[in-house]
Amino acid sequence: VTRNNVSTRVAAESLKYKKTPAQILRTGHYSTANLKQNHGLINFRYRPEHNGTTEFLVIACGGGV
Repeated sequence: VTRNNVSTRVAAESLKYKKTPAQILRTGHYSTANLKQNHGLINFRYRPEHNGTTEFLVIACGGGV
């Protein structure tokens, strides 16, 4: 595959516009994500606040596991 400046820029711009929005996770709060609305993809963003351990509990609701 050959790449040049134009193809690299087009790929970068298309990723920028097709990127799913990040859902911000906050410490001590539950968060839900609508996978149907986001075409089955979701990005989570979390910045821990001075804690030694972090646990993520992912629970599927209304579907088979």
